[in-house]
Amino acid sequence: MDPQGPVTEVIETVNRRIDVLEELLAEPTDKRTLEEHLDVSRSTIDRAIQELQLFELVAFADGAYRVTTYGQLVVQEYREFERSHRILAEFRPFLQHAPASAFDFDFRHLADAELFVPEMGDPYAMINRHVSAIDSMDAERVLLPVTGLHAHEAAHEAIVHGDARGDVIVGSEVVETWQSNPQYVDLTEELIATGRFEIFLYDGEIPFLAGVFDEEMVQLGVVEDGEPRALVETESAAIRAWAERTLDEYQERATKLT
Repeated sequence: MDPQGPVTEVIETVNRRIDVLEELLAEPTDKRTLEEHLDVSRSTIDRAIQELQLFELVAFADGAYRVTTYGQLVVQEYREFERSHRILAEFRPFLQHAPASAFDFDFRHLADAELFVPEMGDPYAMINRHVSAIDSMDAERVLLPVTGLHAHEAAHEAIVHGDARGDVIVGSEVVETWQSNPQYVDLTEELIATGRFEIFLYDGEIPFLAGVFDEEMVQLGVVEDGEPRALVETESAAIRAWAERTLDEYQERATKLT
């Protein structure tokens, strides 16, 4: 038999016998010690060792069972997959609304990120968090798929009545709203008049929100049917670098409005 065995069988074996592998990684030992440390029967240990030896994950040498180099690497990859899956599972409410190829970065960089989704009693949690970032910003660069009056008013307050600045990349529908909706027109004109608010019109679909605030904090948002569905906030340097590149790419293909 191929010592690596079918991939699924190796994975299933590691998953089933990870406690034994962890014990042997900590210190090579015999079956009796494994039985005592794991508080299981000898027959269970016998079966575990037999399975692990079958795939050459474990070997016997000098009176003790030890994890092979191959076994160590397999366990390492197994733990990495566990870590990745925990992150993906945590951000499932965000990912289920995200375009499949939109966020082409390593999601493990979101390990310390915070997720905002509609909740009972706070159905606009993600919108409120986005507005909160605008309220406290000194500068923003945002790729904006949709607009909202609350956020636009917050930007107006921070830029017109403060000394913040903002660069936004938007599609034609957002620009039309800002130019024609009476609730937005005066706010937009006063924002532009400061010289610290620049609008870039992107001729195409903007599939998600990506914002960098004060060159430090990043917000990523997903929209479905014209409604914000989830928001992720992080200070990961890797995600910030990705967001900056993404903003640069969209801005290069956009037209600056005056």
